[in-house]
Amino acid sequence: MEGAALSGMLNILANKLAPLVIKQYSSIVGVTKDLRDLQGLVEEINCWLEKAEYKTMDSGRLFNWLRQLKHVVYDIDDIVDEFHLEAEKHESHGGNHTLSKWLITKPKSFLFQCKAAHKIKAIKERLAAIVKQRTDISAIVNSVRDGLPVPHINRTAREIPTLPSVHEASVHGRDQEKHKIISKLVDNNSRPVIKIVSIIGLGGCGKTTLAKLVFNDGNIVKGHFEVRIWIHVSQEFDVEKLIEKMFEAISGEKSGHYPLQEMTKIISDELSGKRYLLVLDDVWTEDRLQWDEFIVHINGGAPGSSILLTTRSRTVAEAVESTDLFNLLGLSDVDSWALFSQSFGVAMNGLDSEFLEVGREIVNRCGGVPLAIKVLAGVLHDKRWLEEWRAIRDSNLLDVEAKKHKVSACLRLSYFHLPSHLKQCFTVCSLFPKGHRIYKEQLIKLWIAHNMINLSLGVNYLEDIGNEHFNSLVQVSFLQDVDEDDGRVICKMHDLVHDLAQSILREEISTNVPNDADSSTKSYRYYSLIERPRKVLPKKIFHNARAIYVDEGNDIFINPLENAKHLHSIILNSNCSAALLAAIFQIKNLKYLEISQLQCESLPEAISDIWSLQAVHLIDSSLLELPKSIGKLQKLRALNLSLCEKLKCLPDSIGDCHMISSIDLCNCQNIAALPNTIGRNEKLRVLRLGGTGIEKLPLNIATLRNLECLDLRGCGKLVELPEGIGNLKKLQVLNLEYCLRLVELPESISKLEKLQVLKLDGCQQLVELPEGIGNLEKLQVLSLDSFQGLVKLPEGINKLEKLQVLNLEGCRKLVELPEGIGNLEKLLVLNLKRCEKLRGMPVGIGQLSRLEKLSLFVVGEGEKCAGISELADIGRDSEGLIIRGIEHVLEQDDAHKACLKWKTNLQRLKLEWVRYDKDEVNTEVEEGVLDGLEPPPGIEELEISGYSGRKYAQWMQDEIGGEVKGFAYFQFLRVMKLSDFLKLRHLDGLVELRCLEKLGLHRMPSLESISGGPFPSPVKLEMVHLHSLGEVWMIAERIMSDGKGGGSRSNCAHHSGQVQVGNCLTYLDMIDCPKLKMKTFLPLSGHLTHWKLTVNRSNSSFGCSRLRRDGLDWVLSQDVPKLKSLDILFSDALTEVPESLGSLASLRSLDLSYFSNIHKLPECLGAIGSLQRLSIWNCNKLSSLPQSMGQLTSLQYLKIAGCNALHELPGGLGDLPSLCELNIDRLSSVNCFPESMRRLTSLKKLNVYFCECLTSLPQGMGGLASLENLRIYHCPGIKSLPEGIKGLTALKELEIVSCEGIKSLPEGIKGLTALEKLDIRWCLGLECLPEGIKGLTALNYLKITGCPDLARRYERGKGEDWHLISHIPHVRIH
Repeated sequence: MEGAALSGMLNILANKLAPLVIKQYSSIVGVTKDLRDLQGLVEEINCWLEKAEYKTMDSGRLFNWLRQLKHVVYDIDDIVDEFHLEAEKHESHGGNHTLSKWLITKPKSFLFQCKAAHKIKAIKERLAAIVKQRTDISAIVNSVRDGLPVPHINRTAREIPTLPSVHEASVHGRDQEKHKIISKLVDNNSRPVIKIVSIIGLGGCGKTTLAKLVFNDGNIVKGHFEVRIWIHVSQEFDVEKLIEKMFEAISGEKSGHYPLQEMTKIISDELSGKRYLLVLDDVWTEDRLQWDEFIVHINGGAPGSSILLTTRSRTVAEAVESTDLFNLLGLSDVDSWALFSQSFGVAMNGLDSEFLEVGREIVNRCGGVPLAIKVLAGVLHDKRWLEEWRAIRDSNLLDVEAKKHKVSACLRLSYFHLPSHLKQCFTVCSLFPKGHRIYKEQLIKLWIAHNMINLSLGVNYLEDIGNEHFNSLVQVSFLQDVDEDDGRVICKMHDLVHDLAQSILREEISTNVPNDADSSTKSYRYYSLIERPRKVLPKKIFHNARAIYVDEGNDIFINPLENAKHLHSIILNSNCSAALLAAIFQIKNLKYLEISQLQCESLPEAISDIWSLQAVHLIDSSLLELPKSIGKLQKLRALNLSLCEKLKCLPDSIGDCHMISSIDLCNCQNIAALPNTIGRNEKLRVLRLGGTGIEKLPLNIATLRNLECLDLRGCGKLVELPEGIGNLKKLQVLNLEYCLRLVELPESISKLEKLQVLKLDGCQQLVELPEGIGNLEKLQVLSLDSFQGLVKLPEGINKLEKLQVLNLEGCRKLVELPEGIGNLEKLLVLNLKRCEKLRGMPVGIGQLSRLEKLSLFVVGEGEKCAGISELADIGRDSEGLIIRGIEHVLEQDDAHKACLKWKTNLQRLKLEWVRYDKDEVNTEVEEGVLDGLEPPPGIEELEISGYSGRKYAQWMQDEIGGEVKGFAYFQFLRVMKLSDFLKLRHLDGLVELRCLEKLGLHRMPSLESISGGPFPSPVKLEMVHLHSLGEVWMIAERIMSDGKGGGSRSNCAHHSGQVQVGNCLTYLDMIDCPKLKMKTFLPLSGHLTHWKLTVNRSNSSFGCSRLRRDGLDWVLSQDVPKLKSLDILFSDALTEVPESLGSLASLRSLDLSYFSNIHKLPECLGAIGSLQRLSIWNCNKLSSLPQSMGQLTSLQYLKIAGCNALHELPGGLGDLPSLCELNIDRLSSVNCFPESMRRLTSLKKLNVYFCECLTSLPQGMGGLASLENLRIYHCPGIKSLPEGIKGLTALKELEIVSCEGIKSLPEGIKGLTALEKLDIRWCLGLECLPEGIKGLTALNYLKITGCPDLARRYERGKGEDWHLISHIPHVRIH
């Protein structure tokens, strides 16, 4: 492995030497021959190393020789870099000086030349001496076996976490594990407040992927957990850093801006009383004390909160006292081969049988480990000869018995087979911490800075070569999890791959700061420092450093950086002081600089003196401006100032940076224009201006003849594009998403002959595309998401023969697609989601044989509309599909020809019949059509609406022709919703649906009975508007699956009205089912947590003719120990709420609404100590609330609305210590609030709406110390706000709307020191604002609407009191 890495270094060095040999400067210094000799030696030894087949040199003389060679190669590289820099400076000054003139004018340069000549001759001799030893070394090369272990190095990531993504269709063989884990996470049986479910398995076996599948589950997990947090932990379990990561995941902000105590409080507030899921990925700690210290910070969540933990060690899982353990085994042979085939790609189809046979043998040696399989598939993809495949199959590197070493063996083998030019690119990626999100563009610039990329024949840009290198590393899975973030490609490294990269660098990389700069530190070339150093660093610690990554920079780095003569790149991922910045700018060989959260308003001019600087990334900084001398950076290739929100402009000298190829100003909100000199940046290829305040682009932008990407996403002030944009002949990507004021596109856009991607999502003012769009012959992606004015596409769209993606999602007015759409032969994706007015698909759409993803198919009426049979050969890889207009299918055979059953990737299917008339329906045809639209066995979500047959589909029946099905056919169906079945009377004999989690039956007026099952996993059952449904028995499933025969069977026959369910039912909604009689043998209520009862008619449920007190008593008498949410709505028969309500000891949310005959609520309400949310609304006759409400010490949210008979609020309202939000709405008889409200010290939001009789707010409301939001809408009786308002020191937002009685605001408003937003609308009596407003320094937004006196007095620049508000950044007066 040492030899393989060294070969990559020599390759780079040879590429550096080649141009130096022919430079005039080499001749002036007199080293041309020495450089040529040096080049020859480098190429010679590199050729020998490649022939040695990269055997690992892990001991003895061989290993020592390679180490010596590597040190010499590094020294040569340093000398060559110094010489190369001087040669370039020489050329920039003309380069035609005589030697005597040069001695007089550049004495320092002459001295450098003398030293350089001496160094080059000396290093050449050192290398020659080592090369001579090669003969002795050759004798033992073939006897050395590769056996280096891959060490696990303690590294963690420090950045804002993001929600993980995974393409579910690409995961093989993990469905059962996923469902089992989800059922444990949502199971309410467990006693602990926080359940801990651990996934245990080898590195690379797919633990993280499985956790992602669970985390992103859209049906159960997202609905069950109110908060979801993902944290990558890795080997270091530092409680403080975990808190920082949790804070960043919750808030979306960097932790560096907040003290630990504040972050802890924010986490606690966010989790308090909420059911959360926390994923801790890759945990290594076995220290119980560390775990206990961490867990105390997340104990405030609601019961049912869960932690999903992934680890390689069972000991870790046991140390944290996991409630459930899942041992993740390797993939089966079938799933392993499926994963290999998928990773290899479409080229798999063209392989001969001999290749396939060898491939299967290689896969079998991977031990079912997904990472190993994917990596080797990537390596084999580029191997064209059968001998190469056999060599990998027979490699002794794979001769390891223990499965835990299989992955490392496969990774080492893959590294050996990497081309030499990729080896260095790969290893430098280990500079980033484990779990770090690596941006592709920045990574490529880093490679360029370290001379790891060289131009090849026919390629003009280093970035293009870098893109190929990136794709190659992705192909072999050395880089993975490729995703997109605001138009930028990001990726990660698997921890095991990261370990491999660092093991290759061995003693060349340090992940902590040594105490002394002794001889052992001289070999360090790379530093990746996550921990903040606690003491002064040795002065020469960075003397030989090439690259430094620092997670937490501070001033103790200043002195060491002064000696970092060979440093090429530095990345600071946190605050950087001005002093540290000045030290960095003294590094004359620096090529790549990346700093996040720089707290400086300007940069020192010294940055312009770093001749070699190629890339500057100053992200999320406080910069107001750049130095005017920035144009002196003649080698600058990339300038990234994204998220510099205070930056006002670029200096004119930016036009002098003639090498610059990328400028990123995304989210620099204060930049309103580009300098006109931008037109001089002829090599500019990428220009990102998304989220800026730019209104117009300069006309000379049309001169940027090399521009390939123009990103204007979210430029909300942009009103037009220059007509000359058509001159950008190389433009490939034009992103205009959410340019809300853009009215039209210039016709010249049709001249962009190389345009490949055009994005117009959310451009609400655009109503049509230019007719010439068909001229964009290279266009591959056209995205028109939410292009709301679009009625039809131009016919020219059919000329786009290379179009692969057409996104029309949200084009709500679109009525038809072009007739010739079948000409788009390369179309892969057609997204028609939310195209609600689309009348049909054009004839010929079935010719799109390459169409893989289709979200909507509309069966239209008439000859021009395609029949449903054209669906057969398109949309094969669609994960979700809606078929609408099925009422137009008149032949049963056509439905069968759609071949839905064979679309094996389909996970979500919706079948819609849409009828606007009441003509008689042929029910036999209807039933036959539904039978023909049988979903594939792997379907997960099924929704059917508008079906008018009298029988349900045969494929969902337990018996067909008297024959009982012997297996569970739809084994993965999790959600089934049936709605608007107007004629179906019996839904009996439903097949076993072992994974069904949600069953919804909506608007089925004829349905009388339902039976079937077993359904062992239902979590939510909805029965809505079932007017004829009678008796339903919920029966416990008697026999669970025995794992044989593909499914389970119950030992009792189905009878009408019997539904077999498991014990997971937690949500039960029964709405407007007047005849329903629910009976149970479960007990049903043992796990029920949410119960919703709604009666829209005079009849009720539970066998009671009306929901009187006895009916509600029946509900409350059920054994519901875990009931957390109870909603009872719409009852005109109930006159009082029974005292038994107080027995619901676990209730957290209670909603009592539309009780038209209830006059009071019982005092027992105060006995529900667990209650956190209480809503009482539209109870028209409710005249009083119980005083016991003051006993609800856990109550956090209270809403009282639409109770017109209520004359006062109870005095106990002020005794609610936990209340955070209070909503008072439409209490037309209440004229004042109790003074006790001042004691609501936890209250953060107070909303008072439409209380027409309210005359005042409590004088003591200044005691609401935590209040952040106060809204007062349409309360005309209020004459003024109390003076006590000055005590609201935490108030951030104040809105006063339609309060005509208020004449002035109190002077006490000056006490609102935290106020950020003041919104005053339609307060016609308000004449002026208090003078104290000028002291509100935190106020950054003031809006005044419909207040004529205020509009006059505070008119911008003219009003008599404008000076009082002129300091406010954003003032809107209408």
